[in-house]
Amino acid sequence: MIVGRKFGMLMVVSTYRTVRDMACCVCACGNEHHVRVSDLERSHTRSCSCLKRSGRKHTAASKQKLSAAATARAARKRMLEVHHAAQA
Repeated sequence: MIVGRKFGMLMVVSTYRTVRDMACCVCACGNEHHVRVSDLERSHTRSCSCLKRSGRKHTAASKQKLSAAATARAARKRMLEVHHAAQA
């Protein structure tokens, strides 16, 4: 299972299936991003595109990483928000 794993700047919060296996991720910048699981595993997707928009290369991601604890807290918070929104 890939929930809880970090790929580049993306932390996987949940997975779901459409035609393909998909992952709901939270980027280190705080954005939510939905991506194919295969793209994460092959390192085709490393962020929510915040690196492209800012003109930085993916190798600069190490400077932007949050601590593992902060990333986990953000992921848990986002999971609760999604859960509460689904119940409403």
